[in-house]
Amino acid sequence: MTIAAKRSSCPRGVRRPKILALCLITAALGIVPAGCGSPRAVVFSHQFHREKFRLSGQEIMGMQFLTSTNVLAQADPATTKATPTGEHVLLVKQGTPMKVTQVGPNWIRVSVLEDGTGVHFLAEDPATSGGTSDYYLATTVEGSDELTMVMNVPGHTVIHEGVRYEVVEGFAAMLTCEWGEIQALIDKRGVGESRED
Repeated sequence: MTIAAKRSSCPRGVRRPKILALCLITAALGIVPAGCGSPRAVVFSHQFHREKFRLSGQEIMGMQFLTSTNVLAQADPATTKATPTGEHVLLVKQGTPMKVTQVGPNWIRVSVLEDGTGVHFLAEDPATSGGTSDYYLATTVEGSDELTMVMNVPGHTVIHEGVRYEVVEGFAAMLTCEWGEIQALIDKRGVGESRED
């Protein structure tokens, strides 16, 4: 994300690093302050975006999401015929467009590869996240359908199609989106328009 700040837009006596820090914080909340420019993407928050703007599952299905960072996963040789030549390695580059395939009450499943391979992103618990409730890369708990964040799994492993992968980079990847997409949904409804789920 690039934040542009012109010298003339910084109030006298306020140091530029403080202005940039403010821009980063407010951009994460989906707020674009004057003088900070428009961020390309914002971290998608369950609390500040999905609930605040009452986004329906259908609306979320139509959105274009991105990954906040590179995600690199390598297959566990114990569960597959992985080789040192790079076979059975999954790489999703930062900013890769992802299509939503399913929406749950606190999770979003997206397709990240051409073959339709999908991954889950799970929202943080607002009670323990300071109220932000961002969506993080998730996996199912072994032996159940329950979701958990990959960053909380020992060894940062995920299981997909019976194959165990170790996420060696990007295990704390977050779901991001263009702020303009959220704004367009709000504008489409009209001022004061309510939406029934």
